[in-house]
Amino acid sequence: RRDARDREDREGPESEVALDLTLTNTSRWMAHGRDGYSRKGREEGNASAYYSLPRLVTRGTLSIDGQQYEVTGSSWMDHEFGSSVLEADQVGWDWFGLQFDDGRELMLYQMRRRDGSRDPFSSGTLMNRDGSIVRLSRDDYVLEPLETWRSSATGTTYPTRWRVTVPGQRVSFEVRAAMNDQELH
Repeated sequence: RRDARDREDREGPESEVALDLTLTNTSRWMAHGRDGYSRKGREEGNASAYYSLPRLVTRGTLSIDGQQYEVTGSSWMDHEFGSSVLEADQVGWDWFGLQFDDGRELMLYQMRRRDGSRDPFSSGTLMNRDGSIVRLSRDDYVLEPLETWRSSATGTTYPTRWRVTVPGQRVSFEVRAAMNDQELH
């Protein structure tokens, strides 16, 4: 989003942008939760069917006002579907999908409760380079907010930088949001 806004400031809102990509799966798919059933709350049915294709080779073209650029990279595709909503004491979540240089992939999320605590249904999945899966419960990792941003539109405060630690996997790093204002209201 930041790039689109910066471009709009430079080139005006009339710029034409087109993206033509081919994504090729190069790793095993990751099922989250129990056999792809990701529980999100105490109430029956507060869950989703959820899987990821975490390492897609991505190639194609980006066109801006008729100027074409060849692009390559690695993408992550999530597919989550269900009919549940947040429970009354759940007010939001922090989600991470990460590709590591050593070939591992990590998906983590924590749902935030109204009282500021982490919801017990927060979880994660680590896929090792060999395709083996490690299921992570809320107690297997820590997402520590280091910075926050407060919305002037709603007054809600959101984490924007975290320290992520998965002690049992010897993983520790920091993550920063690309931009603060990503609120959907």
